[in-house]
Amino acid sequence: MFLNYFYFHGYLQKCKQYYIFGVFFLSCLIVIQFHQSFSIINQKLDSFLLIKEINSPFNYEKRSKILDNTCNHSNTLSSDMKISGSMNLIRTYPWLHSAIFPVQSQSLMYCAIPKIASKTLVSLMIYVYIRDTIDNLTKNGTDLDRNRNQVEKLINIPKLIKELKKNGISIPDNGESIISLIETYLHLLRFESINDKSPSLFLNPWRFSLKDVFPNVHFTSLTNLSSVFSPEFTRALFVRHPFERLASAYKERIGTLAKDRIQAEPHYDNVRKMICRRYSRLNFIERNDPCTDYIPSFEHFVQYILTGTETTFGISRMDTHWQPFTVVCQVCKFQYNFIGKYETFNEDFDLLLKRVNVTDWKIEKRRGASGHKTKDYQQLYLSLPDDSICRLKRLYNDDFQLFNYRIEDYVNRTTLKC
Repeated sequence: MFLNYFYFHGYLQKCKQYYIFGVFFLSCLIVIQFHQSFSIINQKLDSFLLIKEINSPFNYEKRSKILDNTCNHSNTLSSDMKISGSMNLIRTYPWLHSAIFPVQSQSLMYCAIPKIASKTLVSLMIYVYIRDTIDNLTKNGTDLDRNRNQVEKLINIPKLIKELKKNGISIPDNGESIISLIETYLHLLRFESINDKSPSLFLNPWRFSLKDVFPNVHFTSLTNLSSVFSPEFTRALFVRHPFERLASAYKERIGTLAKDRIQAEPHYDNVRKMICRRYSRLNFIERNDPCTDYIPSFEHFVQYILTGTETTFGISRMDTHWQPFTVVCQVCKFQYNFIGKYETFNEDFDLLLKRVNVTDWKIEKRRGASGHKTKDYQQLYLSLPDDSICRLKRLYNDDFQLFNYRIEDYVNRTTLKC
């Protein structure tokens, strides 16, 4: 009787309608929620795959395309600046004098960034320059031994011998066979030894006055920069995770005492002592300097390098070992089209070797490699306060953004808010 009453007044029919409508409505909500969740997961997956793809070897076009798309085109070189030559740029960015290595015989320009396999890459640039210079002279019928003066306009042989001796490397020069001398030096560049039977030598090209020895491997030799931007010209650089590069610079330049260095580094020993005196709480009343055998903490080093970096002028005065590499190489101005990565160095370097027609290069190890692992560098960031991490993130923001690096690979803190 109760059901008949509801049925008679139509309530039961309405309840069925409401029930069906409710089920339909909830189903729609579930579908929408699932779609949103799937979209978020898909976006994260796409982002992860993009980063993985860009950071894998043989993606030079994609890397340069990201750089080109991300750069503010107001920062690129104007047509007038390209025509005017390199001198105007050096007045504004003086460090380009030592950073840029043009090899015009190969239509190539390389920007050297400290702590990114620059010893290996600079050695390669010098090797290619000498090889092509000698080949060109020989093809033109020049007798190198009889026309030594002509050769020395392109390669300062006496200066080269002097620089080698200063670095403990002796190559005999009997004043007659320039070919023998150059072949020996080319072997040294390729294999880090005088000949196949001699022991390995530590060759650090940064210890040489390269621009004096090889006057054409000089940024100012590019009198018309417009040629650099032709489709045939390769503008190359290698990059590295900003936090790993910074940690590597600390380990080798500040975190090593003078007595433990392979080669003397008086400048960085003084920087280390300066950081010690400024931030440590050592007793300086004693007669002996307590900072002589003291290694500052990574946190104190970070505090030191961050000083004055709130302004463009302050960043321009930074040591190039920890200056952002986007600044060192002025990446948006030069629109680099060959971008190698330290993380995929062997594969990227191999392609560069093919680009410059070099097949016999010792690539088993990077020259001057410290042997430290990524986990060793990551460990340094565990004790850094959030404020220092955020300031580093701001300093190296362009390095992260333009080359698809993630801060989470070194600092993964849920509490970090920058």
